[in-house]
This record gives sequence, structure tokens and C-alpha cells, in this order.
Amino acid sequence: MTKQMRGVYAILPTPYKDNLEIDYDDLRHCVDFCIATQTHGIVMPVNASEFHLLDDEERKKVMEVTAKQANGRIPVIGGITGKTVQEAVEFARCAEAVGCDAVMAMPPYVMHVGESEVYDFYAQINKAVSIPIFIQNFVPPIGTPISVELLLKMVRDFEHVQYIKEETTRSPQVITRLLEGAKALPSDSLLGVMGGMSGRQIIEEFDRGACGSMPACLVADVLADLWNALEAGNREKADELFKALMPIISYDGVYPIIAYKEVLVRRGAIKNAKTRANTWGKLDAQNSKEIDKILSDLKPYFRV
Repeated sequence: MTKQMRGVYAILPTPYKDNLEIDYDDLRHCVDFCIATQTHGIVMPVNASEFHLLDDEERKKVMEVTAKQANGRIPVIGGITGKTVQEAVEFARCAEAVGCDAVMAMPPYVMHVGESEVYDFYAQINKAVSIPIFIQNFVPPIGTPISVELLLKMVRDFEHVQYIKEETTRSPQVITRLLEGAKALPSDSLLGVMGGMSGRQIIEEFDRGACGSMPACLVADVLADLWNALEAGNREKADELFKALMPIISYDGVYPIIAYKEVLVRRGAIKNAKTRANTWGKLDAQNSKEIDKILSDLKPYFRV
């Protein structure tokens, strides 16, 4: 049986310099930070990495830098979502060539496509690589929700499509439907389903059979310890950690990306909280006080 990817696979940010060029030294440092948190794997570049703000060569380079810095110490999943199937295939081949352990893609995110085109999209990616493929099932406007029936059909038909990251409406229920439906497929067709959405439903997802979660990496150590507690059957510890995490998970949900990066600056993972997207907004003085208070309460649980 193929070894299952399992646990908390933390999403890296794209760190920038003051001039908004990518800071690859900071990216390397952030990889080391994630490994020090003892998270189970890392993912780059995807939604929380602002992948859509990077040009093609930058996307290829961040996958290469991430994989080389990880150097086999921890599994790396390369984000390969593209505007077209040709773009996604090019990113997929790059991810495998630079040493990523798996790839993950949403369907095309600008001109959204129907079910037959979604099927063909993953068929082409499946032909392009020999490493596991994650289908990311995500909400609009950037995502194209895919039915359970089509997801299972693609898992059955495409040998490398082995995982699903489930982040659509009422995702825990979708996880149950996927895992129940997979019982009718050939053995080892679906190796696992991971949740996301910052880990806010991680305990329920675990109880429903998820093999992991892909949150942003700002508190990866606490989430990894929570997952380890669940695996060990220590529900009391898992509940304690989940309650401690809720303030930062909620805050990151209200101020996505900008709060994420501010926390990583405070934790010494990156030097700069800048983003290329002005639409994310900026944090003010009161935001800063709130983040400091939340992190002060969480600090006893940090590894780094």
C-alpha cells in the first residue's frame, strides 16, 4: 500500500521585499521555520501564498526554492493551478522536476469551465506527471466547486489523482460523502481527503476520516500538535489546543493574508508583511494590539 500523506500540511506565504520583489532568502527561512514547527508537510504556492499575483517564472522559482530548501526533510506539495490546462501542465511538470512530492490544482480560475472541461483538465495533468495529484475543491469566485460524483470519477479514472482538498460549503459532510463513495472504488484509488479553511473544522474533519488539513502556516506548530493529539487519542489535549487557536483562526478569517503575514513577522519567520494586493487592506494600530494579545495567549504553545 502506498504511504498516505497525513497530518498538517502548512501553506507558505510569498514574502516580499519593500519593492515587492519576492524575497527568496525569506522564503528559505520560512521553509526552515515550518520544519522547526514540526508540521507534517508544506504547500506552495496556493491561495494563501497569493499565487495569482505571481508571474509564471516566479511561480516556478518559488516551487524550486521551496523544494530545494526542504531537501527531503518534509514533503512538499506544489501549487499548479493555472488559467488554462496548458499553464497547469507546465507548472505540474516543473513541480515534479524540481522535487515536489505532489501537486495540487483547482480548475481554471479566470474563465470557469463546466464538468467535461474539468474532467479533461485533470486528465491532462494526470498524463503530465508521475507524482500524486490533489484536486482542490474550493468555493467561488476563484474556485469551481466540483460534485462528489465527478471527484470520485476522476479518482477512479486517473491513476495519479489520489487526494482531494475539500473546502466547499459544509465541507465536513462532503468529506464523509467522498470517503463513503470511495469504498466502491478499487483499493487505494483515493488515498485521502484533507480539509482547509485555516483549520477551523479540523477536529470534525478528523472525526469524519480526513487524513489531514492544509492551513496557512502562521500557527502550524499548534495545529500540528493538535493533529498529533487527535492521532494519539488525546481528545482533552486536542480540545485545549483548539480552544486556544480559535481567536487567531477567527482573526485570520476576518483579515486574510495581511494578518497571516503580520503574525509571521512577529514570529520571526519573515521580515516583511507586504502584499502585492492593495485589496487586502492594511492593519491599523488597534489591529496590532489585538494580534499582540492573541499571540501572547498562544505563546506557551509555540515551538519556535
